[in-house]
Amino acid sequence: MKKGKLGVKKIIGFILLFIAVMLVLLFGIVLEADYLNWYAYSSPFYLNVIYRSVEFLVPAVILMVVGIVLIKNKKK
Repeated sequence: MKKGKLGVKKIIGFILLFIAVMLVLLFGIVLEADYLNWYAYSSPFYLNVIYRSVEFLVPAVILMVVGIVLIKNKKK
């Protein structure tokens, strides 16, 4: 097996993937807390889900794409 050094781009890619996973987990935690504190006479819960998904999942998807591109990108 070849031992190679991790490049700066790969390290940044792994950090971005870690942050994206943390955002997805935080989305689940915050959504659960919102559901527990949701009142029947407030706005519909699906609006809250849409708001939280824009707040957490869209940045997570962007970070995942950038992280994967940085990891897969090979210098020639």
